[in-house]
This record gives sequence, structure tokens and C-alpha cells, in this order.
Amino acid sequence: MTEVPVNELLAAGVNTAEVIPVDELLAAGVNLMLMGMGVVFVLLGLMVVTVGGMSRLALKIAGEPLPPEPPTARPAGTPDQQLLSVISAAVHKYRRSHGR
Repeated sequence: MTEVPVNELLAAGVNTAEVIPVDELLAAGVNLMLMGMGVVFVLLGLMVVTVGGMSRLALKIAGEPLPPEPPTARPAGTPDQQLLSVISAAVHKYRRSHGR
């Protein structure tokens, strides 16, 4: 049996589902799927290696990051006087404008 290119079969109006065996179609589909998954895996691996290298390079250039400064702690139960005055002014204005 001589092989005829698929585009000639389509031009002649032949149903290609009858011409190409199902096992060849499945094999081609599995092959395409594995190639696609392999390409994605390689590109994602390359991206992980690249980002890790850039992180090491940034640490080498900038040096070690500074430790965070501890927050200044106020004694518990002593609210900030400025905050109290702002809150009381807001409550007073709200009550005045809403008739309470």
C-alpha cells in the first residue's frame, strides 16, 4: 500500500478517520503529550535554577540583609495621648453631625 499525504486526502474529500489507524493517532497523541510535558519540565527547572542564581548573586552584591529592628514597646495599658485625642475628636464630630 502506498502512502498518500493527508493534505491530498483532504483535498480529495476522503474521510481521514478511515485512513489513519487509531493506534497511530493515539501513539502520535501520547508522543506529543510527552514532548510537551518534557519541554515544560525543562523550562520550569531552568527557571528555578535561574531564580536561585539571581538570589545568590543579589545577596553577594548587596551583602547580608540587616536584621529587623525590634519594635519600640510601650507599657501595656498606656494608650498614646495623641491617638486618644484624635479618636475622641472623631467621635465628637460624628455625634454632632448625626444628632446624638
